[in-house]
Amino acid sequence: MVGIWGMGGIGKTTIAQALFRRISYKFEGSSFIKGVRENSKRDICALQEKILKDILTTHQGSMNNDPEDGAKMIYTRLCNKKVLLVLDDVDDVKQLHFLAATREWFGAGSRIIITTRDEHLLLDTYAKYKPAILVHEQAVELFSTHAFRKANPPEGYKEVSDRAVSQCGGLPLALEVLGSFFRGREAHVWESALNRLPKSLDEKIFAILNISFEGLKVSEKNIFLDIACFFKGYDEEHVTRVLDSFGFDPVIGISVLIEKSLITVSYKRLYMHDLVQEMGLKIVRESSPNSRLWQIEEIHDFIKKKKVINFFLY
Repeated sequence: MVGIWGMGGIGKTTIAQALFRRISYKFEGSSFIKGVRENSKRDICALQEKILKDILTTHQGSMNNDPEDGAKMIYTRLCNKKVLLVLDDVDDVKQLHFLAATREWFGAGSRIIITTRDEHLLLDTYAKYKPAILVHEQAVELFSTHAFRKANPPEGYKEVSDRAVSQCGGLPLALEVLGSFFRGREAHVWESALNRLPKSLDEKIFAILNISFEGLKVSEKNIFLDIACFFKGYDEEHVTRVLDSFGFDPVIGISVLIEKSLITVSYKRLYMHDLVQEMGLKIVRESSPNSRLWQIEEIHDFIKKKKVINFFLY
């Protein structure tokens, strides 16, 4: 078991994906479970089923509804197999308990890779790796790749590019999003945007993400916020049909969000970085109240308030 840990946006998932692609052929079976934190809230059993289906290609699913039974199934069926399993974005020890509690669950030579922001969850791992922020040369290359589609900025943009890279603090996510936003824009627009960024790094990261959001059209903003609140991890075709019924023109809108590095598509499903999602949820909470409800507690409170209001009105 190996852990990759660090702050959001540092590149933990990217590193795990690259490693998975490079070595998965060496194992009898492999599975990459993306977004454990988010997906386990909905159904931990579905994640257990995915592990079994990915690794045991003949597994048809058992309609398991008990996480304890699912954990036993993983152990009994995989304990003699050499597997590669990636658990991405773990934030609770219970997730590990149900998906990969001990090394004994898997056969000799297996590798379990866990990505997390919480180092404490990696106490039982064989080794831990904390990615460093990018050095200046690496940061310039990543930023330029998204801003100019080449490794270095062109003449007239070198100084402002250095300033933009410095503002991102070497964080890959911020470099990608800011570079994608600046692509095709004139240098004076860059200066104006950079002048508005706050001084602290935490606030600066959200401000950088928000710059890209503010540059969207109204329909694109609505699509982004709906994906952040409701559709992260959902099938792209399904989401497109739903959004199309609201007249948002989702085919173009989703392509714009991809170009802006605000969402990604993997195995025909829509994803966004958790920091990008947090920014979207923050925008919703601070805008018009109750424009979107996605948490059970908030929905219950809203319905109760509606009932009280209707009682007094009628």
